[in-house]
Amino acid sequence: MNREYQKKFFNMSTHQYKLDLLFRPPLYVRQELSILLSKIPSGIKKIVDFGCGTGRLTIPLLKKGYLIQGVDISSQSIEVLKQNIEKIAPEKMKNFSSSSTLPKGQVEAIMGTDILHHVPLKAIVPQFYRTLRPGGIALFSEPNALNIAWYFFMVIFIDWEAEKGVMHCHQSSLRQAFLKSGFKTVIFTPYGIFPPIFFDKIPFLQHINYALARLPVFRLFAYRYILVAQK
Repeated sequence: MNREYQKKFFNMSTHQYKLDLLFRPPLYVRQELSILLSKIPSGIKKIVDFGCGTGRLTIPLLKKGYLIQGVDISSQSIEVLKQNIEKIAPEKMKNFSSSSTLPKGQVEAIMGTDILHHVPLKAIVPQFYRTLRPGGIALFSEPNALNIAWYFFMVIFIDWEAEKGVMHCHQSSLRQAFLKSGFKTVIFTPYGIFPPIFFDKIPFLQHINYALARLPVFRLFAYRYILVAQK
């Protein structure tokens, strides 16, 4: 991945997560984050949000009472994130810190959404392992390269240079990257077969979409995965 390109790309406001989605997240986002947050083991207090951006995950975590260190190469995204916290949950600002790199001390958990396909897995995942304390956990929500919908989406709406890492973001490559780095277990929870945004106003069809993704064959082609890796 081209780090400088990614940095410049996400420093642009047009490529950052929108404020109205933070204030009023759609159903499919709320459900995705609900699954992700439900995987956090009890007793964890401090979490690193890797690739925190403008707060898609950081703000829900802060609202749940966690202490969050946001990590992002985009200084502009971090500044927008701080502004968003002040607008949405100002009382939680005291529980937030930020950095452009992973902390040097060991932490309980590292989380992120839509970030692993923006970074070189062979270099970054070992850093996760070193940063996590024994028994620590890595939790990520990521697109699945085997779901063709992502390629239509990227060709029509998204910059290919910034998002092309999706091609390597599937169960096999992610599992290999985490296990080779020393993680004991890597578990994937499938999330939808078709883009959940299509069914956001029809909860019944949304439920069917999620159920299909859990079937043995279909789960290989899920729209995205919730990844849980234990050190």
